[in-house]
Amino acid sequence: MALAPPPDPPAAPAGARPARTAPRSGRPAAGPGQFTLNAQADATGSYTSNGQRIAFGNLTLRADAGRDGTRANVELALEKGGALRLAISSDSPASAGIPETGDLALEWGGIDAALLKPWLPGNLDLDGQFAGQAKGKLMPGKRLELAGEAEFSQGRARWQGQTGEVNTNLRNATLNWNWRGETLSGALNLALAESGTAQGSFVLPIPARLPVVPDANGALRGELVGKVQERGFLTAFLPGLVQESHGELDMDLRLGGIWSKPRLVGTLQLAKAGAYLPTAGIRVSDVQLTAQLQGDRIRIDNFRAVSGDGHIEGNLLVELEGWQVAGYSGTLSGERFRTVYLPELQMVTSPQLSFDGGPDNIVLRGELRVPEMLISGPPVRQVVAPSGDVILEGAPPTTGEKSVPFILDGRIRVVLGDKVEVKASGIDAQLGGSMYLVLNGMDNISSSGEIRVVKGRYRAYGMDLEIVRGRLYYVDDPVDQPTLDILALTTVGDVKAGVTVAGYLEAPIVKLYSEPPMPEVDILAYMVLGHPMGASGEQGSLLATAAGSLFSLGEANSIQEQIKDRLGLSVLGVQTVDTSGAGLMGYKPVSTTAGGAVAQPMGESLLTVGKYLTPKLYLSYGRSLLTGANLFILRYDITKRWQLETQSGSESGVDLYYKVEFN
Repeated sequence: MALAPPPDPPAAPAGARPARTAPRSGRPAAGPGQFTLNAQADATGSYTSNGQRIAFGNLTLRADAGRDGTRANVELALEKGGALRLAISSDSPASAGIPETGDLALEWGGIDAALLKPWLPGNLDLDGQFAGQAKGKLMPGKRLELAGEAEFSQGRARWQGQTGEVNTNLRNATLNWNWRGETLSGALNLALAESGTAQGSFVLPIPARLPVVPDANGALRGELVGKVQERGFLTAFLPGLVQESHGELDMDLRLGGIWSKPRLVGTLQLAKAGAYLPTAGIRVSDVQLTAQLQGDRIRIDNFRAVSGDGHIEGNLLVELEGWQVAGYSGTLSGERFRTVYLPELQMVTSPQLSFDGGPDNIVLRGELRVPEMLISGPPVRQVVAPSGDVILEGAPPTTGEKSVPFILDGRIRVVLGDKVEVKASGIDAQLGGSMYLVLNGMDNISSSGEIRVVKGRYRAYGMDLEIVRGRLYYVDDPVDQPTLDILALTTVGDVKAGVTVAGYLEAPIVKLYSEPPMPEVDILAYMVLGHPMGASGEQGSLLATAAGSLFSLGEANSIQEQIKDRLGLSVLGVQTVDTSGAGLMGYKPVSTTAGGAVAQPMGESLLTVGKYLTPKLYLSYGRSLLTGANLFILRYDITKRWQLETQSGSESGVDLYYKVEFN
């Protein structure tokens, strides 16, 4: 390479030492278009590009050019290790331009891969060292002939995506290449540390001449064959959804077509693969997949995965346009595939589904059989949900409805098998039936069909009712709003007592039912006690508690008032007392379920009955639902302002109160 003298001296790099130029020799003066140069320059400094700084400890340039030819050498020593050497020689007389002919040699070693960061894709990082060499010739017409090899060792590649990070150790990677005539060709060998190997070759239509311009209509040839062990790749791309992913991937790929329209064909085979899906609680194993790449098509003819005692299998065809998905279609079938395995829900499914669509839509058709399902949960308890206008302090603001990035059109028939059970909230039932799901998006799902109770019981608050009739049915209704038709009874001799449930799931209408007809209090007594209501205040408290669990607030209070009237009581219900030390014995009433102060979030629950023996004398009895301890309270109004109260339980004592009334 000839070095033409610039019109003005270039600025030295940062921190560079001035160059030392040798005096001209006694050679004859150069002719037109020729010159003579004999020089040596030394420098230190740094080079910055795209925020990446490369510091070099020493840069040495030696040049000798004249009528007899050109000889130039460049030696670069990097500050953090690594060196590069370039040598150019030509027998052609030196001129202002690139010599017509000549030899060149390039050698480098110990180059830190981090120096390549400005030229790598933004999400890819490399750790390791590069070494290699290249030799070649300059030929007339600005043509080249070059051959060389490069090696990457002690390396690690790291890809950072939006959802995770993929790391792999590279034991060794070598590239041998040859650039001459109309093509650039080469061979690649890749060895991953404990993760497999791959070999490949390529021929690219890049003519060996300056400037470098690929031939848009030139033929492409290439291949890549290897076996790679997948360890955590899916976990990085799907964090939270997939854990402990593994498998073996065999590749046999071929590159064809032309530079402007490449065509990739070949086979990908995944075997011995598996993963754990924490959101579903299942472990998928023996995953097998065979994919055929056919240029603008990707065909998966064989997919199979095992979970529990069952499996699923399917196929997929993807149409591509410019490496973007233009359309797809496929099927998914299976038998007794364990789909969910969580403490509150366990489900086995047998799908028979087909799907097709494009970049912005998906059409789903078929049937989903559910041979086994178990819905379980804690014992029934009364829960008061906040109203819709409640604002939770410190809760993150809502950002509105989340839009799905595609249009969903689904028509699926769901069929329940013989082992679909519900064991939650006091219900022990076997379900059956079927329904059609119509999906017009993830937030617009309607249904037609019926889910029925084959057999079942309801056990809670002392009640043991047989579910004689149980149906949840839809007539083009939202999937979360079935219509209820439930009758649950207990039979005592010739008496049948129970409840009917109608209306919608979100607002059920519960009514007491009996044969023969009888007052509500007696119906409830048969349901809870198994006999008509007696004179026991403790029985009355049990009935009041059961009423509160079955009915809405207004209906429960009505029945509780009936119970109090029947027993002649002034107070009936479950009372919460504060055991933190206020009042004698540590008992201080703070709430009741049948009238009284506002409920507090802490304390102990007492089943309480009370009666005013006279307008001034009140007597109550409470029994702890947790410990079984007893509490007797006697309260007497001495005057309008002064009140005397005595409590007796594990300890006894007397309190004197002064009442202040506010208008």
